[in-house]
Amino acid sequence: MGREEERREVDPQTGRLEHEWSVFVTPGRGSLKHGTERIYFPNGKLHWEREYRYGKPTGAWRSFYENGQERTECFYLGPDVPRTMTFWREDGKVSAQGPAVDGSRRGTWRFYWANGRLAEEGEYKEGMREGTWMGWSREGKRRFERIYKKNVRVSQREMSGDDPAPAAEAEPPPSDAEPSPSDTKPPPSDTKTSPVPPPQ
Repeated sequence: MGREEERREVDPQTGRLEHEWSVFVTPGRGSLKHGTERIYFPNGKLHWEREYRYGKPTGAWRSFYENGQERTECFYLGPDVPRTMTFWREDGKVSAQGPAVDGSRRGTWRFYWANGRLAEEGEYKEGMREGTWMGWSREGKRRFERIYKKNVRVSQREMSGDDPAPAAEAEPPPSDAEPSPSDTKPPPSDTKTSPVPPPQ
């Protein structure tokens, strides 16, 4: 028989709560995260909130900026359940949005400049860029057309547009979206978790 346990980590100097989570412990088999996990900024505000079911991500996963603005939102509802994944800037504007299945990008995604204009648009398959991607400048002029195969750019055609800056600044780092890299990888149940830096 197993049992659930609540666990907490606090700052040894201040006593401030840094991390709280629950685990399901099975004698002789170790522990698995089970239930809600929360990680806090040094100012006490919520940084991450995510759910687990017997060690596997489930439900809504959300992260926040220190000012309380939501930073990311994705859902783990099963391999056949697509839901919208969203990234926000610190000012509350959407920086990227598109469908995802269990944290892996699928279908048409759009990335936006800080001024709200569309920066890039294209398709993801199995979490990788695929096919034609279009890019626009901050002023709304068409900048490029790129062709990707399994996330590798195989061709690019420059188009009109005066903005030389890459639209990549509109896109959150891939690790913010995928469940496997360290940014969203479930941290070990009994080790200290470092706060995740905000996307650039």
